[in-house]
Amino acid sequence: MAASLDYISVMTYDEAGTWEGKTGHHSKFSFCKSGSEYYVNKGIPKEKVLMGVPFYGHTFKLADKNKHYIGAPIAGEGRTPHGEGDNAFYSEMCDLIKNKGWAKEDPDQGHDPISYHELTWVGYDDPYAAYE
Repeated sequence: MAASLDYISVMTYDEAGTWEGKTGHHSKFSFCKSGSEYYVNKGIPKEKVLMGVPFYGHTFKLADKNKHYIGAPIAGEGRTPHGEGDNAFYSEMCDLIKNKGWAKEDPDQGHDPISYHELTWVGYDDPYAAYE
């Protein structure tokens, strides 16, 4: 099959969402890595495997603003001030963190940043995570 294709585009996002009832990073580094490695292990040359990288995050409404870890209980879909639906774009997250008092944490040390403020929680990718 690899000889017949120029490339394979692997959707490595939307792993988590409100359907799980808890916060989750929708494009965790480990998920992206294993998704791409799957095709390489099946014989697709790594230079033909394109990983889809989102520059947005999914928002969640926390059930308790003091519980803001990955896997925290949620009350539904969140909204950011300028978000579209339940998405928060990377440029928006930069502004919220720099100018609006949002907290930023990186529980996986460089791979899966999260931000939160009051009852809104976002897992997203930044340039460092995409580079990895």
